[in-house]
Amino acid sequence: MAAHPQLTKAQTTQMVEYILSLANEEKIKSLPLAGKANFAVVPPPGPAATSAYVLTVTYEDNGANGMPSLSATKQVFFNAPILNANNAADLTGGLRKSNAAGFSFLDNVKHNSSATFKGVDLSGVGKLNLVVVEQGSSKSGEVEIWLDSKTGTKLGSVNFENAPKMEVQSGIFMRPGGISIPATSGKHDLVLVFKNEKAGEGDLFIFNQVSLAK
Repeated sequence: MAAHPQLTKAQTTQMVEYILSLANEEKIKSLPLAGKANFAVVPPPGPAATSAYVLTVTYEDNGANGMPSLSATKQVFFNAPILNANNAADLTGGLRKSNAAGFSFLDNVKHNSSATFKGVDLSGVGKLNLVVVEQGSSKSGEVEIWLDSKTGTKLGSVNFENAPKMEVQSGIFMRPGGISIPATSGKHDLVLVFKNEKAGEGDLFIFNQVSLAK
């Protein structure tokens, strides 16, 4: 390179350092082909805003014989293991979806009304945790949980009349309950049937959510 007498020693040193730095390729942090990634701490159980993880995986080879490298990218979505009113379908018996204060729920819950959560992956799930909300006029009741249809396999039932009551606002109570279920693989419909023969036309409760646990 031709001499540059106009450059100071400090400027020349800076140029040399820059040129040498081009050879120091910065490595982007990555995982090996097999590895383990840790996600954020799971929030405590109870009504909470649902969320999801988006895992983006990119692979790039080294190329060969003068050919440039090839790369591929794929995204996998991990939804929160929580089913709420937004996921419910095939509502019967006057059941309806509602929203308030950022929460979705099922209200107008009557005896023998039902809701279906379609295509739920039950692989690795060993417990279903349910949450309902009751207020002064609520009759309370039971939730039967069926696999695939009302005539399918009954996984169990949760009686909320005996469930603990936690006051979340004056006169408004959250009641959690759950059941253990046998090992089931693959995707299935979960059918929830709400029961209380003594309730007449009264509302049993407000149904909040089902969470899937190991």
